Amino acid sequence: MKIKGYRRRLFPLYPFFLLIALCAAAYFINLQTLMIGSNDVFFAVKPGDVFIHKFVHSMYDVEVKEKFLIGSDGFTLFHVETSDSALEYYAIEGRHENNVNRRFNDILIPSESMGRHSIEINNHILNLEKFSGRSRHIRIKLEKMPLVSYLFYVFFGDRNGR
Repeated sequence: MKIKGYRRRLFPLYPFFLLIALCAAAYFINLQTLMIGSNDVFFAVKPGDVFIHKFVHSMYDVEVKEKFLIGSDGFTLFHVETSDSALEYYAIEGRHENNVNRRFNDILIPSESMGRHSIEINNHILNLEKFSGRSRHIRIKLEKMPLVSYLFYVFFGDRNGR
């Protein structure tokens, strides 16, 4: 069957129109990311994902694990795992799962303690020591990013997107 008239002239342009439509969609589709630092490192996340903030408590010299549940516009600290004395210091009762329920839009960690902090997310462990000296603190927050920007950073490596 032959294509007649204007459809025959436009047929070679269909892949081009499809590419333009995909690029426009990628620009308008936002991806939720967990930003660590001043836009230096980010991870694609979705509501329901969990990340863990590990550090050594400065007074008690014990490891603390804070588990956060990612939501649509923030995250919730739902579990703190550490020694009984450190839990008492934080006014948290019990070692059971879901022993705390606090919502955050962001977390600020003092840079002088960076060598003892790490973030674990999506099977990646990020030592926060590499951020020390850049500013007085490091910020961890959720941010929407256009899919096209995320893909650009992942493929061309300007950032450490995962």
